[in-house]
Amino acid sequence: MFILSVVPKPAVAAQKIISLESVVTGKTGNVFLKSKKEAVYTVSQPIKNVKVNLIGHSSGSTIKANYNGTGKNNTPYLVSYAPGVKNITIRNITFDLAKKGRGSLYFSKVQNLKLYNNTFTGYSKKYGYYKTDSSVLLENSKNITIEKNSFLNNGFEYSNRDGDLNRSITIQGNASNQVKLLNNRFYKVNQAVVAMSTGMNSFQIKGNRFEQVVDNALYLLKIGRADITNNTFLNSADEGIVISGGTFNIYSNRATNIRNKFLAIDGTAKSVDFAYNNVVTNLASKQSRPSAITWRPGREKSLVTKMTIRNNTFNLDTAPSNYDVFPLGNVKTFTFTNNKVILQKLATYQKLFAFKGRTTIQSANFTKNTITSRQKNGISTKSIFIREDAANFTPIKKIND
Repeated sequence: MFILSVVPKPAVAAQKIISLESVVTGKTGNVFLKSKKEAVYTVSQPIKNVKVNLIGHSSGSTIKANYNGTGKNNTPYLVSYAPGVKNITIRNITFDLAKKGRGSLYFSKVQNLKLYNNTFTGYSKKYGYYKTDSSVLLENSKNITIEKNSFLNNGFEYSNRDGDLNRSITIQGNASNQVKLLNNRFYKVNQAVVAMSTGMNSFQIKGNRFEQVVDNALYLLKIGRADITNNTFLNSADEGIVISGGTFNIYSNRATNIRNKFLAIDGTAKSVDFAYNNVVTNLASKQSRPSAITWRPGREKSLVTKMTIRNNTFNLDTAPSNYDVFPLGNVKTFTFTNNKVILQKLATYQKLFAFKGRTTIQSANFTKNTITSRQKNGISTKSIFIREDAANFTPIKKIND
């Protein structure tokens, strides 16, 4: 006879609720958080003048909002760091706004900050809205690395109207500089990155993935220099990259089905070098289609001193037929070379290039490009390479083709 004995499983320890304020207030150095299985750290009122490194458990830790954002005033961030603090690291933490809060981390005049392997989620405008609502807000800060973080399900349920927008990352203040955004993921967010700083001459945006973004993925205004390389833009509802300012190097990015404009000029810029990118639209719409590169409406007079578009692959929708494929604004020196362009089709009288800035172009260079269509005989013999309507002709002093 065998006697079967059942050994009860040990009870699972209850997750502790710990006030984050109690573990960071008045502290410096490293604060190590318990794992998300052991504890959740709650914020019952905004915590200010923080000076510690927040180090999550290797399996991840959680900080969660426990108060409601209110009104139309500046966002009450969960954690605001002391102005001017240096050498701060925050890693391995999920910041959950829990559909209550409107901002997670705030920094002013910080130096040497690293945000690594964190997750930001849970924005809600139910309890109020302010124009700079952000998961992470940086003002006049330098030497910032934001690497391998995830921004997920953060305001995706709202529209791109001004009163609905919120951001994953905001960088503002003309002293902001030396910023790296590396290998982050933005998935189902409202706006991804908004940056405005005339002092920004070192801005590296590399290896990030922007997917199902409601509004702009990158909104970079009055930036001195930005290098945007090896990023992926996928299935987003509005613009991919919006720029104005100084020098923009946009290399080796992949964009698929960005439903508005992939690269949009918002104001004057010194130089735009757009190279080795792959831009695909296949939205099967006869009502509207996105532009791969263009100026924003009403900004056609904004001057780009030098624009070079080279060594790219464009595979583009072209309906409706009264749309120009590349509608361009003011540019002083324009080069379009070594590109592979595949068009849905190019209809009778449809223009491939249209210069709408009306200011004299010093030179336009079209060389070594391959232009084909997705379907046989898809390019009409009566289509137009460059727009030359007599009443609106933009003078070009020198043209090479």
